Amino acid sequence: MARTITEIQQEIIQEKNSIEALKGLDNSSKTSMWKLWTYIMASAIWTHEKIVERNMLVSRPHTLNWYREQALSFVYGHPLKWEKGFFIFDKLGLSEEALNSKKVVKHCAVGEVDLDTIFKGGGIPQTSAEINATIASYFHNQVGVIFMKVAGENESGNIQRLSKDELTVFREYMRQIKDAGNQIQIISVDGDQLSIEVDLYIDPLKIYVNPSDVPYYINPDSAPDDYEFDSNNGVLIASPNIHPAKIAIQQFLKDLKFNGGLVKTYLTDAIQKADGIKIPIVKKLATAAAALDLTPVSDEVEYFIPQSGYFDLDSLQLSFRYIPYTFYRDYI
Repeated sequence: MARTITEIQQEIIQEKNSIEALKGLDNSSKTSMWKLWTYIMASAIWTHEKIVERNMLVSRPHTLNWYREQALSFVYGHPLKWEKGFFIFDKLGLSEEALNSKKVVKHCAVGEVDLDTIFKGGGIPQTSAEINATIASYFHNQVGVIFMKVAGENESGNIQRLSKDELTVFREYMRQIKDAGNQIQIISVDGDQLSIEVDLYIDPLKIYVNPSDVPYYINPDSAPDDYEFDSNNGVLIASPNIHPAKIAIQQFLKDLKFNGGLVKTYLTDAIQKADGIKIPIVKKLATAAAALDLTPVSDEVEYFIPQSGYFDLDSLQLSFRYIPYTFYRDYI
């Protein structure tokens, strides 16, 4: 941001005061000749800085981060106008606070596909004809295409897809501001489903677990088919309305960066920090895009990224086995 004329003039005066030969210029009047010359020079420098700043804005390379910034700056329901070399939103007399409330895109991730990714992803073509067909297909349809995932938030602060109307207007907005020749594929869909199964070795002095359920938690195969576990298992004895493990997992998922990876190790660490949890062991993770059947994540996969960019916390499925942390004696 360019300095003000006053700021530049003060710097000139400070520099003048540091030079012994110029200390004779001590007339404090604003209309003194030397003061007028500092103002003239400050005005000239300010004009130059404004021109440089403007040129930087207009000629700024449009990187993936630039596209993300433009997405997050989208104001729903306001037209664009061309001013001084680029598009800006017409504020229509509204305050900045009112405009910010209309910025419906709260989360955005931007990427693109390259040929190296294609050929390393399996199904590598063998013949020259197959290679040419693959290259032609991807250059026409995907390579060089910017992929953008966007989402908003509901009143509770949870991530949610943009409405159909919001997405339609947003796509038109990106078409207008994008670089000529670029293609942008924009998606905003329901969050991925997620199912988590965890074995919890708990402090029996803090976490409640029905003694009758413990043998079946230790040996699940021995439980009758119609056996029902106590629904209060896993809550704090001192605060029965608090389920530490559930809260820890929900908060961990809520804190994940949009389009960030779910790392098993980090998830385990988050659960272990919960009150009364001694050892958490994540036994199974299953995930899928919305409306698809859940598929278990391979044990060899340490982390994965949701296809939508986030997980639907309302459809989160959690399953726990509670085992008292009493290695110094028999469980039963």
